[in-house]
Amino acid sequence: MTKKTLMILAVALCATISAFAGGNKEGVAASASSLAGDNISGTAGGTALRSRAGGWEDIDGLSSASILRVDRSKFGYIDKNGMDGYRIKIVDVSDPAKTVREGLVGGSGRNVAMWAAGTDGRIVLVEADELGRQDYTGYNIVVYDQDLQPIKSFPYGNQVGLAEAHRARPLNHREPIIALTDRYAIAGWQDKSPVDTDPAPNFISIYSLEDDKAGHIPVSGDTVHLNIGNLTGFAAQGDYIIVGGSAGTKVLRINASGQAITAAVVDSVPQTPGSHWIQDNRNYVLESVEGNGTVRVWKWNGANAPSLVGVVTADATSGSVQAVSFDNDNPGEAYLLGKVANANAGNVYRIDLATAQALKLFTIPDVVAGGALTGMWTIQVESSGADTWYIVGGAIGTAPNDKNGVLVIKNPPLDGSSITAAHLSASLLDFPTPARSMKAFKSSGNIVYVTKNHMSRNYPVFSRYMLRAMSVNGN
Repeated sequence: MTKKTLMILAVALCATISAFAGGNKEGVAASASSLAGDNISGTAGGTALRSRAGGWEDIDGLSSASILRVDRSKFGYIDKNGMDGYRIKIVDVSDPAKTVREGLVGGSGRNVAMWAAGTDGRIVLVEADELGRQDYTGYNIVVYDQDLQPIKSFPYGNQVGLAEAHRARPLNHREPIIALTDRYAIAGWQDKSPVDTDPAPNFISIYSLEDDKAGHIPVSGDTVHLNIGNLTGFAAQGDYIIVGGSAGTKVLRINASGQAITAAVVDSVPQTPGSHWIQDNRNYVLESVEGNGTVRVWKWNGANAPSLVGVVTADATSGSVQAVSFDNDNPGEAYLLGKVANANAGNVYRIDLATAQALKLFTIPDVVAGGALTGMWTIQVESSGADTWYIVGGAIGTAPNDKNGVLVIKNPPLDGSSITAAHLSASLLDFPTPARSMKAFKSSGNIVYVTKNHMSRNYPVFSRYMLRAMSVNGN
């Protein structure tokens, strides 16, 4: 028997035992009322992650959706149980073995391409069918209430104007390009088919939660519209959207007074350099700038347009931004992990968002990390009592000998000096591929980080996204 045959049989057996096997189900776009049915209302007390040494583990079901931060103690992931398809699972880190809520995705059991949390416990997601490694075509945008009851559904993209070959496709697979405000569901997408157009046209679609009105805003393609290059990310609040592209950033104001929703430019920043990614904590927006180690800080101003606070210049002339994140307890602070140019070390900064000023806290040398900090994509900071943990995830070193997982650093010096091995609370987990998504949560003083990895490039058919939740302080 060949090695490949043994691998196939092993995977099939594992899938049968674990009940992860199943098929995609196809269907047409549905209204919210037709989505309500069996397994849709969130049910509590189901099974979630299984216990493992130091934490819990599951298989994420081959979803490109990142780990969802539902609130301070709860996360969401997509699981595939048996033959009914993909399920949303909401878990509290106080007991990761059980679900707080779970339900079949959208009534169809399709996969989820991307999702985001809104206010009042609501969730918005894009139902999708997988077409290969990290390649999805989306069909519906579904908005759920806090009990996982669908309350609104829209076709993903401008389905009226697109043939089957031009179905909408998500723009990236690390963080979602989708947002849910009090009035709108907003998604970025790409026409998946145009063989004669490279790159494919990008769009932003805005859907009203109050009625069925929609607007589809061209961003890039053969005809230049916003002049910001290809869409890379956005953040939305009220009637405003901060739209980042590969060649610049603009602020749009939504106008929903006509027959269709439109948007007009009200502010912009210099066209170069362009945006890399965007994060939002509903008070501020962090916009990582492509290629030069800087981060723009925007401030939401209620009913008025958002304003640019300033540009964080940490490592601006000497390195690149690896990861940025907001403080989970203080909305006025954020953290940045910068790669030092011509070196293998990483610098960690704290950002004062009100002034867009960065303070260097410490350096992570490669000799302590276990390799060059070339692929650390996420950073989270958590405190309990007198202790503080800095949690960074991704990959260390270079392929094919890179190491994958999460570093946990406890009580490092905050005077700009280098940490030592004594500050490592935990070394990299043994993930087969880089840890692509990681978020930290706290419940009753107990700190848990949740992470998932990339699919394997070498064995996309056999590998699945592993999802792990690990206790940091063991309370």
